Amino acid sequence: IEYYDLCITPPVPVHTGLRIRIHRLVDTRAQHAAYIPPRGRITYNAQASGVIGVVIAVRAMEKGTTEFIVRNDATCHYPYAPDFEYLTVPHIPGITLRLTIWQALTRYL
Repeated sequence: IEYYDLCITPPVPVHTGLRIRIHRLVDTRAQHAAYIPPRGRITYNAQASGVIGVVIAVRAMEKGTTEFIVRNDATCHYPYAPDFEYLTVPHIPGITLRLTIWQALTRYL
């Protein structure tokens, strides 16, 4: 199991049943030792993480974040990728995530 954090607002709010592809952000300084970015600016490149799958459940809900379980369907293309991943999303209803009525109720119980 690997853990990922959502750091860019998705085009569609994350919800159970959504098919997603996760990319990891890699600091360009780590990729090119000779590259020196302008002062105060750090740049990143997106790199395939080997995670292409469906959000199958909500794992945990805290005050500011919600954690989803993603079943990885791409293990045949990425043999070393785990079968399941956890995706932590900032809790901004309608923008970063969409919960069913039951998921929303259990958040406040």
